[in-house]
Amino acid sequence: MTRSIISSKNLFFLFSFFCAIAQIGNSSNFSSTFDQRANLNRLIGNIEDSYEKDALALRLEMDNKCWLVCIHGFLGSPWNMCFLAKNLRKNQWDVDNWRYSSRKLCISEHGAQLAQHLAKLAKKRPQKPIHFVAHSMGALVLLSALNHPSCPEEAKLGRVALIAPLLKGSSWARWLGQFSLVKWFLKDFSGRELIEESDFSRLGSYPDSLEKILVVAGKASVNPFFKEENDGTISIYETFLEQPHERFVVNCGHKTILLSKKVCHLVSNFFLKDSQYGQVYYINKPGYVRLYRAFSIASTLQHE
Repeated sequence: MTRSIISSKNLFFLFSFFCAIAQIGNSSNFSSTFDQRANLNRLIGNIEDSYEKDALALRLEMDNKCWLVCIHGFLGSPWNMCFLAKNLRKNQWDVDNWRYSSRKLCISEHGAQLAQHLAKLAKKRPQKPIHFVAHSMGALVLLSALNHPSCPEEAKLGRVALIAPLLKGSSWARWLGQFSLVKWFLKDFSGRELIEESDFSRLGSYPDSLEKILVVAGKASVNPFFKEENDGTISIYETFLEQPHERFVVNCGHKTILLSKKVCHLVSNFFLKDSQYGQVYYINKPGYVRLYRAFSIASTLQHE
């Protein structure tokens, strides 16, 4: 009985002894644990500083980017420009897909609204050129905006890509305008202008200060109304601009031209790479581009 009590006391003593040693060991490692925690805090601080620097660099990068404004055409919406806008964003452009109600106002009034919108964009990034992609009547709205008194100078320094632009109106729309139902549907604003006018010089001209202008026209149509190549809505002749510009003709219709990978590639390269004026390219096969003819403004503007 005594032996068992002594042995149990010994066991308790040994257990207490080892616990004390463990506590002493923990106290001896306290300084090293403190150092580890300090290192961890420094690491967290460095991560936070790096995050703040990256966020600042991202803000600076965004501030250094240029705006690229997409302008849809008549009876269109920003959705029509989504394919182009998506691909341009992949090239790190800050795309602004502008919306306007095409039937509710005249072209000049749409241009005034766009000029005010451009003024707001210019305030966010002053002295940075604003670039444009415009489709169909959007080219006329942009033309009006660039000649509006409230248009910022930043908008007159960039590059402009015009896709199937109604630069000389549409003879097809003017023919349809003889029907009262069409007149009722198009209303008395920009729609009426499109079916009555073939000369939009009253809107002004694209500023000479623009860095570069691209015109992409389509020719995929069997519309019997036209006697020349056309995209179903306008002829190639009606897309000619009486200013120095680059010109491409693609095998696309007036609406489907916005979904063409070839057109997307042309537009992307236009904004990313330098190219020469004075050439017309004709795309008639997938992945195949050949020189169509030398471009001379004086000779090409002659309507045959």
